[in-house]
Amino acid sequence: MIKTMLRTLILFSPIFMYSNSYAQSFETNSVESVHNSENSKAMNDAVFSIFKNYRAGGQGRNISKVNQTKIANYDFTNAIIGSINRDNIGIIGDNYQRLIMKINQVQVDPKDNTKYHVSGRSQVKQNITEFEGVMNLESVYLYNRFDYGVDEEYRDKGLKEQGFAVFDYQLNEDRKQKYSGIFTGKLYAKWYLTDDGVMHYDFINYYTDSYFNNLYYGTWREYGSAQSKVATWADYKLPQEVAPDLNIGAGAFSPNPKYFKYGWADYRFNAF
Repeated sequence: MIKTMLRTLILFSPIFMYSNSYAQSFETNSVESVHNSENSKAMNDAVFSIFKNYRAGGQGRNISKVNQTKIANYDFTNAIIGSINRDNIGIIGDNYQRLIMKINQVQVDPKDNTKYHVSGRSQVKQNITEFEGVMNLESVYLYNRFDYGVDEEYRDKGLKEQGFAVFDYQLNEDRKQKYSGIFTGKLYAKWYLTDDGVMHYDFINYYTDSYFNNLYYGTWREYGSAQSKVATWADYKLPQEVAPDLNIGAGAFSPNPKYFKYGWADYRFNAF
């Protein structure tokens, strides 16, 4: 009972509502961000700041960047593939048209440990398209303090390192399928490493209102077109910086009725 009460108090505390309040300080609209490089950079800076300033135990944390020569020592396969069977929230275009993305296979390049070959499926409306692509590990950041979760339940799990990684990605949809194109952008992924050498998808604070992970922020361009659209998705939620008024839920994700006609009226957990 005490543990349940403590968990409830923490879930509604300012600590775990941090990312929502942090979002208030940004006015850049994600829809407009693809139209010029200045806005695009501002949005990517904002997304990076979400991960950089992620707090633990009510206290701020510092980050340090891993030396570029050492990042090939990490294997982020589990962190990327950890999105399988998570609730996926994604948008494409100016009206937050619902986008569902599922990566179902990840393989490290045998000649380059910083390159990951992936495949999966995308869905917009009733159009489901296969894709294949590459994710290149750009940088790795370590937090100076661990986040052990509520009641420090992960303190005895052997955490050795904890941080986030940034990847550049390009996902190429099957040209033979209708309305296909290319997704490009950056993936921001939270992870932790245990003392047995195993890399984990960071699911520690999944029950908090502000939790999300594996945020893909970028664009989609149809084959043969020079115009791009915002295309972004993440596990469980999109932060307010990216989609300011899409989510109106107090706890779990709940789509704004103004976007129901863009694929959100029948929103439910998806795992196609």
